[in-house]
Amino acid sequence: MKGILPSYPKLTLTSVVTVEENRMKIAISIVGVLLILTGVVWFLQGINVIPGSFMTGQSKWAVYGVISAVIGIGLLVYNNRRRTI
Repeated sequence: MKGILPSYPKLTLTSVVTVEENRMKIAISIVGVLLILTGVVWFLQGINVIPGSFMTGQSKWAVYGVISAVIGIGLLVYNNRRRTI
């Protein structure tokens, strides 16, 4: 009977923590990418490359965009250097 039933891996606390850490890494990566994309759009609007917004041509939005993109890059670097169990 041992060969008929599928064998499932034993669920341990370590495997549950690993699943939760993987979900957190995915979420942080998504937030990092969204911050980078938002920062690029804000930067391009701030330097008047993308027209049609109240942010167009205002240098403060270019600064906000650079800050947002740097934070996003920092999140991605931190997230990908973190060790998992």
